[in-house]
Amino acid sequence: QEDKLLALKEDILDPILSFMGGSQKEIYLEARNLLQSQESNFHYLESDTPKQIQAILADPKCYRSNRMQQLKGLVDTLRAEVTAAIKQATDQALAKLSGLQSRLQGMEEYQALPAPRQEELNRPFQDLQQYVEQTTLIAAINDRMHHFEEQGYATLLTKTAAMAQQTRTPEPVSARSENSNRIQDVPQPSAPTPVPPAAPK
Repeated sequence: QEDKLLALKEDILDPILSFMGGSQKEIYLEARNLLQSQESNFHYLESDTPKQIQAILADPKCYRSNRMQQLKGLVDTLRAEVTAAIKQATDQALAKLSGLQSRLQGMEEYQALPAPRQEELNRPFQDLQQYVEQTTLIAAINDRMHHFEEQGYATLLTKTAAMAQQTRTPEPVSARSENSNRIQDVPQPSAPTPVPPAAPK
């Protein structure tokens, strides 16, 4: 079996050991991690790059020839495509968010509010902007924006109108204050004049 074992060593063991001990293993792991972490974003890509990468990773002889060099090029391409797709989704979400905020700030009810109230109404926009800028999942960005458009923004409009109504309407005087004022208006009876004691005989 000597010749057969030597052939197996040269054809299989040596290439695999070289693969696992060099930079090719890092390329393989990088490609696999990229597929796992960005899988949900592939739906928004008009590209078959993920399928090409998956085909190389599934090849039992991917450690041979220049397969890892091909994989490296595909990984760089896919990363650039994902980055561009995320940036596009982020820019669209921020532009839509800015438009909604400008529309709210243009309302007469908003402009009639004091600065602290305006800041309170702007805080949800700031929080959502920070979330969009930090999120790398396109589906999460779209879902959060859709929820804000359908519910969050309507809530802010209602809140703005309520705040403006409170600002225009003076606070009612409490019943206790009214009663106090009425008591003060009614003349109070004067205290009886004390009678001096009789002089001793």
